[in-house]
Amino acid sequence: MLRTLYFLLFITLFSCKNTPPTHSSPQIETNIIKQEEDFFAIDTKPVFASTMEEKKEQKKNPESVATQTASKPPSKPPRKRIAVYVESLDDEINRMMDEQTNDFKFILPRAEIERLSEKKIRVSFDPNVYFLQNSEELTVEAQDKIGLVSNVLNRYLGCEILIEGHEDNTEHALQHYELSEKRALNFLEFIVKTGVERGRISFSGYGNLKPIADNKNENGRRLNRRIHLIITVDEEEYKKIKK
Repeated sequence: MLRTLYFLLFITLFSCKNTPPTHSSPQIETNIIKQEEDFFAIDTKPVFASTMEEKKEQKKNPESVATQTASKPPSKPPRKRIAVYVESLDDEINRMMDEQTNDFKFILPRAEIERLSEKKIRVSFDPNVYFLQNSEELTVEAQDKIGLVSNVLNRYLGCEILIEGHEDNTEHALQHYELSEKRALNFLEFIVKTGVERGRISFSGYGNLKPIADNKNENGRRLNRRIHLIITVDEEEYKKIKK
């Protein structure tokens, strides 16, 4: 009987020795505690908390919030405003007459070309070059030059053309008047022949009534013998052409 009790006690002690402890090791417990601290340290602030705070701030200080909103850049950049220059009719006419003057200077290097006003040009031809002596007949050189003049006149429509004939006072006044008129008319007819519309052109002979130099010397008389081509803008006609 006693021997049986000792045997049971021995088995109980042996089984208790081989059973692993139920409690955790110190290292495991330390890791578990740290994980719990990390978990509870996470910011659990609601997502909408910032929105709630902004609303509270807006109620407390609406001017501050308005200033912040105004300082934010716009979602789209503002449209750029481009200044468009619209040329006035007077500016357009002045530019056109400048261009026409330059064209005459290019084709007529020996002629005198003047801008009498913003809307008027005068081209002066030497009859000694353009007409035979004491005659209304055009020279070959004159015919070539007038063809170039016609090309320029047709390039700038909306202009009236006046041809003036002038003479010196060496002969009888009536003879000079007739010669100046015939030369102006012959000049006109050749311009029409080379393509310029007849309705745009008029002519006049002044004889020796409008001298520009002294008729007492040869140089003055030579200057007084001249043909003027006067180009003037007809605004109403110009507007019709532009339309």
